[in-house]
Amino acid sequence: MVKGNSGKAARSRLLKRLLVVVVLCASIIAICESFGYGRLWKSRRNRAKPHQHRDRLEDSMGDDTIRNESRSREKGLRQRWRMMKRINYDNLTEEQKINLIVTGQVQLKDISIGNGIMSAEEHSYKDVTGHFCQINWSLHKEEPSSYPMYRDLVAKSDCVKSINFDLKEAVRLIQENDNGGDEDGHSATSSQKQSQPKSHTMQPNGFVFHESRCGSTLASNALAVMEPSQHRVYSEAMPTFKVLAKCEMNGNSCPKGTTVSLLRDVIYVMGRTNDQNEQRMFMKLQSISTKFIDLFLEAFPSTPWIFIYRNPVEVMMSQFTYGASNANCVRQFQNVPDDVKKILSNNGKTESTLSPEEKCAIHLGSLCKAGSKALSATHTGRAVNYEGLSKNLVSKVIPNHFGVPMTEDARERITIISSKYSKGRGNRKSKWKDDSERKKDRATPEIKQASELFLGSSYIQLEDFARQSNDDGVNLL
Repeated sequence: MVKGNSGKAARSRLLKRLLVVVVLCASIIAICESFGYGRLWKSRRNRAKPHQHRDRLEDSMGDDTIRNESRSREKGLRQRWRMMKRINYDNLTEEQKINLIVTGQVQLKDISIGNGIMSAEEHSYKDVTGHFCQINWSLHKEEPSSYPMYRDLVAKSDCVKSINFDLKEAVRLIQENDNGGDEDGHSATSSQKQSQPKSHTMQPNGFVFHESRCGSTLASNALAVMEPSQHRVYSEAMPTFKVLAKCEMNGNSCPKGTTVSLLRDVIYVMGRTNDQNEQRMFMKLQSISTKFIDLFLEAFPSTPWIFIYRNPVEVMMSQFTYGASNANCVRQFQNVPDDVKKILSNNGKTESTLSPEEKCAIHLGSLCKAGSKALSATHTGRAVNYEGLSKNLVSKVIPNHFGVPMTEDARERITIISSKYSKGRGNRKSKWKDDSERKKDRATPEIKQASELFLGSSYIQLEDFARQSNDDGVNLL
């Protein structure tokens, strides 16, 4: 006799089977997550997005050869990082630390400067500690807009721990190694040489100074991506800034020649590499470093450099994007230069009544004046306008001023990176749009007036320098 509820019983058995399947699948997923496979898949999926975006850009350009060569190069860079042995910083002997620093397996991420530097001998320094760690340069070389600043690269390279070592001693040991022996003339044995990665030190091939919010990050990204295997680009790295902050800012004053000596050694150590493909090093400095161009030029008198500037109203509007309280130019304002005091007096203004817009314009004006002063004093610098910056970099600045051959491959890569936001962290990986006219149209009367009063003459002077460079066949507006 067939029971009347046989249909319900069948459905019940089916539901039980489905429940078993669901529980089994959930268990498998949980096991995979516990072993890290889930995170690995997610990371691969997320890592593919920038490449997919780039490929769409390259496809629109219709150049399969460029895309394939770029993929091959980036694959090689990532493969090199994956093959590198990770360093356990906890149990290193002194000899191991020295070997890692001297052979360029770790890079200078930061420095600490003690007060002892104030009592150093002239043209020397002391009490400076270098902090070294293993930097994943492949990230910046293949996608510089995703890691636009050196601090982004350091954070992503897992540099929480580091090797702390006296900087002056590190310089001495590196120079000894390159000279083939120690101070007593003892050369390294053949077995020691074979056990060490081949390393060398790159001198700076170019400095990028700037007014701020004027395309300087585009310039550093272009230099990185044009020849990723050959170029290393530091974008606003802390070590050089720390030197200036300790010795030159906030009323500080190190002994004569100390700042230059320390800058020279810091940059020397930053140029250390164990990658034979790396041949050139460029540095984009923080905007405040522009006030101290003369110190960089004294340390590296033959190194070419550029100063990037922009229409005053556009820079001011960019600075005030998130309000006056967040404007970097307002925070960095410290005092009123003597020449500006005359302008204030002639316009019935006083230092105590300056508006945020006026403070910003005065600070930016001090940077532009420092750039102009350095341009007047040397023949190694060039003024570069934000307008048409990408074309200018490709056609004149990089090949003629920095002396780096511009291949068609490099030109295409710069074109691609120029179509993205230079600081493309997080959700800003979309295509870049020029907003210069929009900034001018939305500028407040206060911004326009401050720009004209405190930045107008500096902008005109920089335009004159740019035109002179153009007449010499080196730069284009």
